[in-house]
Amino acid sequence: MAVSLLEAPQDSYIAEAKYKPERLRSKLRKQGISGPPPSFLLGNTRDVKKKIQYSKPSKVPCDEEQVVTHNYSSTLFPFHEQCRKEYDVVREISMCTSLDLGKPSYQRKELGPLLGQGILTSNGTIWAHQRRTLAPELYPQKVKVNMPFFSGSSIVQTKDTSPTYAI
Repeated sequence: MAVSLLEAPQDSYIAEAKYKPERLRSKLRKQGISGPPPSFLLGNTRDVKKKIQYSKPSKVPCDEEQVVTHNYSSTLFPFHEQCRKEYDVVREISMCTSLDLGKPSYQRKELGPLLGQGILTSNGTIWAHQRRTLAPELYPQKVKVNMPFFSGSSIVQTKDTSPTYAI
């Protein structure tokens, strides 16, 4: 009986770790977004290894003088070109106007008293309202007008906090 009581939390954790991502993937599939099939512990590392293995190596010049390029992205991400050519997916992602920014709810629950409902932890309509409130204050014209105040306060702060040494 004691063993079964100890195993129950582990079983619920494993079930949540396995089935919650599956629920999220099914929601994405309903929206038309698909991807490689994941494995439970390894993620999609096998798929990435296959793509790297079957990708075309970059052309190396055969001249006597070897040319050194710093284009390492083709070595690290050989399937990037394939993903870049799927313009309809990029269009769908850029057209998304959802206000759910994917910020986890545990931030609001655990850090709510510390951070409040600020722009860093908010989602949805609260975030949109805060953005509309803050955006005009960060326009370049307003920042240029307030720049002397910023520099003046920083000079005062550095004078107050700079240590004085007696010789």
